[in-house]
Amino acid sequence: MSDAPKLTLKFDNKKPLEVADLTSSLNATVRQYQKYAVSFDDVNARSEAELYGTELRRGSYITELAPYVQELGAVVKSVAPYAEDSKKVIGFADYLKTGFDALLGGKKPPEDVSTKDLKDFKQILEPTAKEAGAVLMFQATDGATQNITVNVNSQEANAIQNQAVRQIEIMKEPEQRRFNKRLMYWCTATKGRPNKTSGKVIIETISKKPLPVFIDDPEIKQKMVAGRGNPFLVGFIVDVELLLVRGEVRGYSVLALHGTLEDDEDAGDGDAEEK
Repeated sequence: MSDAPKLTLKFDNKKPLEVADLTSSLNATVRQYQKYAVSFDDVNARSEAELYGTELRRGSYITELAPYVQELGAVVKSVAPYAEDSKKVIGFADYLKTGFDALLGGKKPPEDVSTKDLKDFKQILEPTAKEAGAVLMFQATDGATQNITVNVNSQEANAIQNQAVRQIEIMKEPEQRRFNKRLMYWCTATKGRPNKTSGKVIIETISKKPLPVFIDDPEIKQKMVAGRGNPFLVGFIVDVELLLVRGEVRGYSVLALHGTLEDDEDAGDGDAEEK
């Protein structure tokens, strides 16, 4: 079946590979392929997104993985045309290349890459990272005209792994999601509907960046946006919950308003005013 789409993994290691490392690397590759295949065409059945090894050669550790489907308890070649599988295999290699390149460049991985994916990337490269001079090659072919080759040497594998670990730490959700009685002040404010952002605020004890804020309680929003005086000259003592995207604080949800601290230009005695 020379015209069948396939992904070839070549572990070019001079020293014998540990079976556990090789197995873990291949398992991580399979998990990533399954994720990609499901996102590619909304496949729900796990068996439709499997990779099966077709050959393991002596010398360099070379494994060929090809898409199959499982029917009636038996593993058989898909009767569907190779077109869809070809796109998946080529797309998967490009997905890996994009992720590896981003991490190698010290950048954030693509938006759809999770901490679990980063752990898989790290595991895929483990046999290569452990041996100086080793090289891992991914070669995807559609069986006809299109090929993608990804080469990662041991130095690059270590750099990718290190950046993956750093990104995993960055993406971890903070232990604390709710913060009480924090000083918040407006950068921009709107009077939109409760389920819409109310503008941008700064809470310096959490982040010095202006971030979107949501105020679902109309009474609280009325006091903070349309109350007496200029809201941009007032600091608000609030309870907030962090809104996170991939572990990073991207906004706040105001849960309670305890009082205000008015700017010297707008305040009388400067004391907090309880609402």
